[in-house]
Amino acid sequence: MAAAWLTWQSTRENEVFTGPAKNGEAPRYRLVRRILFPGWFCSLGWLTMPVLARGAMRHCREFLDGKPEIGVFHSPWYLPMLKAIKPKVTVYHAIDDYTVYWPKRAKKTLRLQDEMFRRADLIVCTGKFMVDEFRQKYPHAADRIHHIPNPVPAKLIVPSPLPLRLFRGDGTDTRRPVLGYVGRIADRVHEPVIHALANALPWADIKLATVPGEMQQRAKDGLGNPFAAYPNVQILEDMPKSELPGFVRSFDVCLLPQIESHFNNCVSPRKLWEYLASSRPIVTLNLPEGSTLEPYVHNAISVENFVAQVKSILLSGEPDDYPKRRHSLAWERTGSELANRYAELLEKVRRRPNTQGDV
Repeated sequence: MAAAWLTWQSTRENEVFTGPAKNGEAPRYRLVRRILFPGWFCSLGWLTMPVLARGAMRHCREFLDGKPEIGVFHSPWYLPMLKAIKPKVTVYHAIDDYTVYWPKRAKKTLRLQDEMFRRADLIVCTGKFMVDEFRQKYPHAADRIHHIPNPVPAKLIVPSPLPLRLFRGDGTDTRRPVLGYVGRIADRVHEPVIHALANALPWADIKLATVPGEMQQRAKDGLGNPFAAYPNVQILEDMPKSELPGFVRSFDVCLLPQIESHFNNCVSPRKLWEYLASSRPIVTLNLPEGSTLEPYVHNAISVENFVAQVKSILLSGEPDDYPKRRHSLAWERTGSELANRYAELLEKVRRRPNTQGDV
């Protein structure tokens, strides 16, 4: 989603989406229109944004009888549209390191982002790393920068915390522990972690559910299976989405050994929140977003530390309240809870005199 238009307490009947209700009260915000365009539409903004702005204003007149009170922009490349629409309140909602999208245009992306920060009344970042980085880079806007992560899907949250099981690891266990991962391998998984786990814990099964088509593409590129040498590592290809919740709940430890890069540091990994919904133990690797959930999510600082933490969970377990705390944290981060937090920030902005950033 690149841009959204919202109205405060709109009462029109033909809106596209009705926003979050709280304590039986009427919805506080209503989303009027969502717009999604491919990258070329953004990069040619000087040509395309006036067209898009006219369409947006037409929808605003239809639904709101006027200009939008609030404009939410998810990319700095939508700055020309912001200038054309001039909402009363401007929100910049950053979800990624956008310089990676078009590396050849990285400098321009940063210039547009500088201007977006100057104009925004509220900056929302899905990643905690971005919040810290932006507050340091834009100290004049520090009080306008806030962290709202990606949500935990409420439908995935287990009815009650799942029990932990301890293992002996000496070959006498009635079943082998399962260490699991869901997601891309390329550009995401720090492969040395999987190699180290496979060698250190031959009595555990490591199951990786890759994104559809990834292994076929790797084969075409001549890369193959990076873990083919280990009999206790299994790659599951093209697992249906309907089976993923049950698959994650079968893990004894959820693995999130992301490669450390600026792009990965900035994100709020959906798999982290899907793991949290299972209440299962989670071990991450130098993940800024994982550090916000410590100690209930174990954030390892090295490959060796990652292996040690996984082994400790399998052999010694965790404090008794950890599964319950993860379950509670999941409910605190559902879409409705985060939407209400968003609404509270917007309310504070609306009450603040002279909005429109530093303009």
